Amino acid sequence: MSFAAPEFLLLLLLVPLAWWGLTRLESRRKNTALAYADANLLGKTIRYAPKAHANIPRVLQLLALAFLFFTASRPSATLSLPQNKAAVMIAMDTSRSMLATDVEPNRLEVAKGVVKDFVKLAPQDTRIGLVTFSESAAAVVPVTTDRAQLLERLGKVKVSNTTSLADPIVAGVKSLPGRASAEVPKGLPGALRDGQKNPTAKPIDIDTLPPGAILLLSDGVGNAGADVRLAAQFAKKYKVKIYTVAIGKQGGAVSKIDGQDYFIPFNAESLKQLAQLGDGVAVTPDKAELTKIFQELGTAIRFEATKLELSAILSGIALLLLMIAAVQNLLWHRRLA
Repeated sequence: MSFAAPEFLLLLLLVPLAWWGLTRLESRRKNTALAYADANLLGKTIRYAPKAHANIPRVLQLLALAFLFFTASRPSATLSLPQNKAAVMIAMDTSRSMLATDVEPNRLEVAKGVVKDFVKLAPQDTRIGLVTFSESAAAVVPVTTDRAQLLERLGKVKVSNTTSLADPIVAGVKSLPGRASAEVPKGLPGALRDGQKNPTAKPIDIDTLPPGAILLLSDGVGNAGADVRLAAQFAKKYKVKIYTVAIGKQGGAVSKIDGQDYFIPFNAESLKQLAQLGDGVAVTPDKAELTKIFQELGTAIRFEATKLELSAILSGIALLLLMIAAVQNLLWHRRLA
């Protein structure tokens, strides 16, 4: 335990003095009663309460005073408290294939709806970030509890051309807490060439990393980029699970984009395999499935050493003791003190 103002601990020396003062006050009350009473009638007119009835309220008042003096020193203690350490990077496919209309109004809008549902259902202390990807990936919102920032950026996403499913995994892992310096293996975007490594960079202690997850929303059609299996291994190394949501309908769709008809495929199987490789779960936009996944992703309770100032707690205890002492005095002596 530590104290921000230890000099106030000297006030505790006043507690014995307060005991002496309260004892003197009680004695004075008795003497005053004797001075105005007929000695022959003392036994009938003055009834002395049990000694405990006088001492218990007094002890409670002095304890309250001691707590208040102790509180003035602003004590703090380091306690192991439960905290929600969940951090989720949402990776949303923004390739042109997401404009397919096999789901209403189109795949991209359905994906946005899934993100909004997750933001709504996840606990307020869950940190959520956003990665958008097409031929490459970009972390547009770092993990944060600021829901307004996330939703604002979600409304500004734009579609692009091809799709790489490996890129958002790399970008998502490196955007999660404690993993910014994660070493990307060769063959993945962001991998360093020989001679580029920073010799002063501290290695990541994987055992101490907080839990992390990637929620990837896509139609599963990857036609560019690196090997997704290598990306899944990279995520697994840094304790990041991959969950996938397949947006679209089996068989694909013919949709009009920029005035021309295109056949746009749908590949839920590739997303299922990716989730298996990433120790996660593959689901569809079904509300029941999503709710279960959101609950799993949104909460990761860990006990963490936290420095907590005890002033408010001790003040509350002091107030409670004073209230109990006042009730006892009212019941036993018909006075507050």
